[in-house]
Amino acid sequence: MTLSHLTLKRLSILLSILTVVIFIMSYVSFRYFWSYEQEKKAVISAQEEEVSRVKTVFDFQTSFMGSLIRDYASWGSMRDFVVSPSEQFISDNFTPYIFQSIGIDALYVYDEDVQKIWSYAQDLKTGLPLKLNTLRYRHGEILAETLKDRSPNPEPVVGLITIDKEPYLFSSTRICNSKGQQCNAGYMLMLKKIRAEFQDDIQRLTGLNVHIRSTRTAKKMDYVVKRPTNIERVVIPDYRGRSAIELEVRHNAVMPPFASKIELIGICILAVILLMVNFFVVNILISPLRKAALRLQYFKDHGGLVPKIDQFYTAELRSFALSISDLLNHLEQQKEQLLYLSEHDPLTGLANRRKLDQTLDKVLLNDSKHYVALFLLDVDRFKAYNDNYGHTKGDEALSRIAKAIDALCKQQGGFSARFGGEEFCILFSSQTQVDIVSLAKQICQAVVDQHIIHQYSHVADVVSVSVGGVRIKKRAEEQTINKLELFNLADKALYQAKEKGRNGYIIVDY
Repeated sequence: MTLSHLTLKRLSILLSILTVVIFIMSYVSFRYFWSYEQEKKAVISAQEEEVSRVKTVFDFQTSFMGSLIRDYASWGSMRDFVVSPSEQFISDNFTPYIFQSIGIDALYVYDEDVQKIWSYAQDLKTGLPLKLNTLRYRHGEILAETLKDRSPNPEPVVGLITIDKEPYLFSSTRICNSKGQQCNAGYMLMLKKIRAEFQDDIQRLTGLNVHIRSTRTAKKMDYVVKRPTNIERVVIPDYRGRSAIELEVRHNAVMPPFASKIELIGICILAVILLMVNFFVVNILISPLRKAALRLQYFKDHGGLVPKIDQFYTAELRSFALSISDLLNHLEQQKEQLLYLSEHDPLTGLANRRKLDQTLDKVLLNDSKHYVALFLLDVDRFKAYNDNYGHTKGDEALSRIAKAIDALCKQQGGFSARFGGEEFCILFSSQTQVDIVSLAKQICQAVVDQHIIHQYSHVADVVSVSVGGVRIKKRAEEQTINKLELFNLADKALYQAKEKGRNGYIIVDY
């Protein structure tokens, strides 16, 4: 018995050591050949997507500059002004407020011989005139690409330029008639200074820590340098490739180490657990089985009923199985609860931004539903409501508004989410055309019908909302629809609804 007991312990020790060695080797092999490589690929993919988001914001700004100058250059009155300059035209159409509204620091208008007819240069932030000394003798150089393009429908030239060591976005094009034809009247040049606010917009829209600074000469577009792995530098040269700005992107996705301290500690803990489990198996499980074997041998030698081995530990195993089943059920309930909390706003019960993004992706990828309507809602004068009635009443008002728009969405087959603060988002999609104007009216009316008293609104006696809507018709030839552009359009429409007097809506087309 003693020898058998000692042999069993020695075998248990050898088995424990062998189990730990196999476990460590298996972990290292799996980590090296599969897990670590997969993590690196995932991080690289995430970093590329983060850089892509930054570039998308930058490209959106350049695209906006191109669209803006195209609209002004194909304005029939502008063509008439170039042919016959008039101070009255300037005073009527190019006030400082106009430049503030479109976000442009400078505008130059030239005749067909590239002689300057009229110019405006004033810093949007300070309101002071811009001297732009280094631009004085470079007009022809900047307009070179536009001068070369002799096509009937020229595309605007958009790029980056450094003036007095400050980066600017510029766009230039030929002046055409209102139909975008006969583009021989003259030329137009717009400038927009890249300020710290643009950096803040990138950070707000992408969720990344991005810094913009001037840098040395770059030899090619979008030259990317990584150092270290969580920082990526995107260098963008100007239109001549001589000087540039540098976007320093600090990634949220960081390259993982092969084995972190937590993982090493976890391996040690698991190794100790394995040793303890082996000793547990020997002393708790094997010993009772050995005793059961002795009892069986006794009944065999001396007669009598053989004890049922099933009953010897079936009750324990059944209890263990029931405990595991209860535990799994409990974990499944917790999983469902955590999933709900991760996708819903705790105050209103509506979907949150994360669920909204997932739902919008599914709607945009659904080929069977060609018509989509996206609304952004903002509660009118909600700060005044909170200041005068208290934040508790404000939360109650938001909950009532959320229930009203959610009921409308369920009735019309839509989707509602809390966008943040006092802002909400509503999404409708259909196989047939969506009456977005009727939906916008119903949204405004549904909130007003709650009769939430608001004596400090200056808009209505009750709480109301302003709505910005985007009408989207998906086409077969389109590959993707830019979500960021959709939200920007809805936000601009919402801003127009507020400017119009609030408690109303503005609808635009994508």
